[in-house]
Amino acid sequence: RYLHNTPVRKKEAMKKCSLLVLVIINLFSLHQAWIVPGKTCLTMKSMTASDHPQPKLPIPQPILSNTPGTWAYDTMSRRVDSEILQRTYDDNKENFDSIEFKNILERFNSLRSQLQSTADTKLAYLDDLSDDASEERRREHSEWTRLLKPFVNNGD
Repeated sequence: RYLHNTPVRKKEAMKKCSLLVLVIINLFSLHQAWIVPGKTCLTMKSMTASDHPQPKLPIPQPILSNTPGTWAYDTMSRRVDSEILQRTYDDNKENFDSIEFKNILERFNSLRSQLQSTADTKLAYLDDLSDDASEERRREHSEWTRLLKPFVNNGD
């Protein structure tokens, strides 16, 4: 118990959280990889619905973030931007402010702007993939398109 509350453990947890957010942002439309020449990169296996059998019990409705006062609303309208994404930027400021990350920083700031104005921002499909996207990336993109379709078509 004591080890979990040490500054070292907290800093390690914060770094892991920041890395997770970078991966999430990458999945949510940064179709180019987070690769900078000469730097370490992260790779992960795509886990699309086609990789897993469907459950036998009915799948519950998704948790939506459009109801003020709910945990999901607070998370998407405040926590993701002001806490998680801000901490991600602060922890990676040197990379974000570099020439190699210029395009990524623009997209990162665009995402933050959209989160800050969620009442006026409609869901949209992910950007089109480049012609040289891997088959795995194409499957992942297709899965996100399928998941987003009812919400985009509904004007959410």
